[in-house]
Amino acid sequence: MRILSIDWDLPQLCIVCAKVTQHRVEIEHVERLVWSEENETDSDANRLAQWFLESVSFNPGDYDALCVVIARDRVAVRKFEVPSVPDGELPYIVKMQLASQVTTRMDELVVDFIAIPSTNSEGMQEVIASTIPQKTIPLLQEFAKAIGCPLQSVSLSSLALAEILCDRSQDLPDQTTIGVAAGPSRIETLLVHGSQYISGSVRHRFSELPVDEKELTAEIKRILLSNESKLPQQNSPRIVKSFAKISDIKSGAMPVSFEKLNWDSVSLNIETDNLNEEQRGWLEEVDGLAAIGAAVSEQDKSHPQINFASPRQASKPMDRKKVYSIAGAISLIVLIVLIGAGVWLWRSQLSSLEQELNAASKRLATTEKFIRDQKSTSEESQQMQEYLEHRLALSKHFSDIIAAMPDRKVMVFTKYQSVPLNGETHTRINGSGLAVSRQEVQTFAAKLAVLGYLVRPGNIQAIEGQSPYQVEFELEFEIPVEESGES
Repeated sequence: MRILSIDWDLPQLCIVCAKVTQHRVEIEHVERLVWSEENETDSDANRLAQWFLESVSFNPGDYDALCVVIARDRVAVRKFEVPSVPDGELPYIVKMQLASQVTTRMDELVVDFIAIPSTNSEGMQEVIASTIPQKTIPLLQEFAKAIGCPLQSVSLSSLALAEILCDRSQDLPDQTTIGVAAGPSRIETLLVHGSQYISGSVRHRFSELPVDEKELTAEIKRILLSNESKLPQQNSPRIVKSFAKISDIKSGAMPVSFEKLNWDSVSLNIETDNLNEEQRGWLEEVDGLAAIGAAVSEQDKSHPQINFASPRQASKPMDRKKVYSIAGAISLIVLIVLIGAGVWLWRSQLSSLEQELNAASKRLATTEKFIRDQKSTSEESQQMQEYLEHRLALSKHFSDIIAAMPDRKVMVFTKYQSVPLNGETHTRINGSGLAVSRQEVQTFAAKLAVLGYLVRPGNIQAIEGQSPYQVEFELEFEIPVEESGES
């Protein structure tokens, strides 16, 4: 099977053409493109496709499937617990949970998720759910049709990178592994335990300088701090440095990095004989690795993936009338043929149906109780939040944030809510607002990261009718507790 895999991070695209068989992945070609339009949120699929066809040096129609990888910061990802229910009912529960957490209407979003295969003693299980704007899928479908390559999947860069990292960590099923993939435009960090993806984060770079050891170390510390309570009790996690060699890391920093953090490197099991030195270098960067991960996922289906092009759907509800009709007909036939055995079989069928009905009723009651508890908890949490907000005294931190803010003419908050926390972080800020461009939001997020805040960019999408503002954004960041203990 020949795969056309694209890391879609407009205005930048990294394209990997691969031949995938059961035993190997052969990279046939690699290209990197930059969309020159000023408005990177342009939704004209035909214009994008025309530019793509004019820019690449191969025929996309020669490939069997198109795999698109969306950059992590363009996807909203949430991890939460839900009741343990059959797989066919899980999509209903996940959407209910998300509906209570997002401000966007659910019919404007595409939702997909992966379930973590572990259930606690309280009958709950964890899921990692992701959402993207619903309009993104028709855009990619029209783009795929226009270039003549059918759309196979639309996945998340963190999970695509985990495909490569999980292959490397198969020999250590109980080992926690941190992977860091870097490139000129972004740095992605992810945490896996054995072959199970746990968490991921991304930070965009706005510097032309090479990636250095300090940047990578900061991202590792950031993801460890954010997931400290979730890490299994064990020795220090094994750290994989950038999956493969970073070609532009500063000279002299490599030995220091290995000695200080005990970094390891991943040996990719792919063939690159057809590539030149520059193209091999692209494959070592985050966008190239993510595109490779999407191709690898088509080879090995053992790791669950998020696919917005074909999200998980709830199964159709059981037609109880049809079940009862079939059971009655079978019972009647058995009674005619073997009266004695037929009576016993008929009663067994009814007993089995009653047990299934009772089990289904119990699951429904558990789910309804969970929904009621969620609503009650949400109302109590909101009241407590309003109370605590009036007790916070964070003038120093707010002064830093205001100093980092650009002029109101280019960016403004419409919602700003602080949530006091315990542990390593003092306060979480949930905000949303309007901005002239995605660049302004990303620059503000980068400034906060430099000040030491734990920044988690949310959904950024284009809007109309709010001139001069062109995009609407969500932003979440946390104020860590200083070592001195001051707040």
